[in-house]
Amino acid sequence: MSAAEELRAALARLTAGERQTLAVRWQQNSDHWEPVNRPLGRVWQVMTSLVLEVDRMEAMRAAGAEPHTMRGAR
Repeated sequence: MSAAEELRAALARLTAGERQTLAVRWQQNSDHWEPVNRPLGRVWQVMTSLVLEVDRMEAMRAAGAEPHTMRGAR
């Protein structure tokens, strides 16, 4: 497993609330560092994007696991 896959797996183990907290915090870090050290600000932006991507994927996975009927799919 690559480092990126390991990070995604670790983020997926967090709750949705924990992932949202990380996204907010990491975006704040990005906003802080962007004017001071652009490469470091970019790292935080990439991390923010990653945690939001994992959160979207986990929400879709959870929605797919919910019971449903074809009638409700219309």
